[in-house]
Amino acid sequence: DGDITEYRGWTDAWVVKLDNIGNIEWQKTYGGNVTDNINSIYQTNDNGYILAGLSNSTDLGIINSNYRSGWILKLSPFGVVEWQGQLGGNDNEELYSILQTNEGGYITTGYTSSNNGDVTGNHGFDDLWILKINENYLSNNLFLENSNLTLFPNPAKENITLKLNYFSPSQEISITDIQGKIIHNQKLEGLSTTINTSIFEKGIYFLNIVDGTQKTTKKFIVE
Repeated sequence: DGDITEYRGWTDAWVVKLDNIGNIEWQKTYGGNVTDNINSIYQTNDNGYILAGLSNSTDLGIINSNYRSGWILKLSPFGVVEWQGQLGGNDNEELYSILQTNEGGYITTGYTSSNNGDVTGNHGFDDLWILKINENYLSNNLFLENSNLTLFPNPAKENITLKLNYFSPSQEISITDIQGKIIHNQKLEGLSTTINTSIFEKGIYFLNIVDGTQKTTKKFIVE
């Protein structure tokens, strides 16, 4: 209530844009059904905003493989979500600061307890974690807010199901591992397709759907 017009669940990330005398221009909440928190916000070259923190929610269309995961959120100048994504592995992560680089990507820092996924080593318990993200990684591995592809359950065990908003015979599906190696190809069965993941090793994978020149990618975990 009060200055807040939407509640999403548990604790939400909250962004408020003020004018030069403190009047609210816009305010929005972000997140899902559990804990979402923003520790850093930075104005980007396009006058939008890049945010970093943590997410523990399971209904955002992003992976939630553990108690907390690093969370990056890109907003338009008016607070509309352009894309969001989760970074880390199978243990705990949190991001505390983020800046845009001269090349157009981002650099973020926080901590991690993982030794897999986006994390290549662990020195013991919680480590300082610095990550530089280029534009190619953002376009391929993070998630557009209005993506037409949904994956569940995520994390997966025996199977994972993908649902599409539309289907055409020209669409092709592939699954790649964290190194980019194609490990699975399968034809779509229509708007809903179930994939057997019991033969996959535990870890992070990317499901890719190509429709002509358009590519949609979703990141998922096999437990």
